[in-house]
Amino acid sequence: MKLIHLWYYFILIIYLLNGILGKGILLEVDFLFQVGDKIVYPMHGAGVIEAIEEKEILGEKQQYYVIKMPIGNMQVMVPVEKASTLGVRPVVDMLTMENILLGFHHEGSEQSLPWNERYRINTDKMGTGDIQEAAEVVRDLMRRNEEKNP
Repeated sequence: MKLIHLWYYFILIIYLLNGILGKGILLEVDFLFQVGDKIVYPMHGAGVIEAIEEKEILGEKQQYYVIKMPIGNMQVMVPVEKASTLGVRPVVDMLTMENILLGFHHEGSEQSLPWNERYRINTDKMGTGDIQEAAEVVRDLMRRNEEKNP
């Protein structure tokens, strides 16, 4: 796939998320969410907080966010006290997203690393929940694809 095709695919995903969830993409913030808030859970995708429930699991009572994931019609429960460390974050405005996309013009990461090390680094970046790091992964993968398929 050519670089331009991957770029359009990335933009399409952004616009689809905007259409499904309302405004923007994502921003990392440390705060409690409310029912109805639009969020993204790294490695799971975008969703909406449907409820905040107290559940007893393995004898321990905790508050959980109940997140409805529109893609795949899935429901995920995340402990309220661990949401930030798991990278759950709210939606950001388009100006923030445009600034993130400007980063596509900056230098990429070291491409001479072995594939398994690049894979680990990329997986770690995606799991952080940081939109800047996720954008770097997309940028680096697009560049690598373009180098292999000029």
